[in-house]
Amino acid sequence: DLAAVEIDKTLLGQSLLPILKGKQKTRRWPLFWQFGKSQAIRDGNWKLVKHGSQDWELYDLHNDPTETRNLASQHTEQVTTMTKQWQDWWRQKTHRQ
Repeated sequence: DLAAVEIDKTLLGQSLLPILKGKQKTRRWPLFWQFGKSQAIRDGNWKLVKHGSQDWELYDLHNDPTETRNLASQHTEQVTTMTKQWQDWWRQKTHRQ
């Protein structure tokens, strides 16, 4: 978008150009990523992360922005929901390539 070329409609994501121009942009949730052996999903204030074969960890970024209190054991339903969302996203991503 910044280069002013036609954007391939099959690419996942959205342009950050409005933000770079100082405009507000509403972001679609959730946000997914995978890097090396780490996986994560953020949906609003909730962030679910997993490193390698460790268990998923859940953080409330509004109340704990530095991710010091893992809430996974107190919010198992949230962990289950977000884990499924991440797995569905990953399955869709790997089948597109």
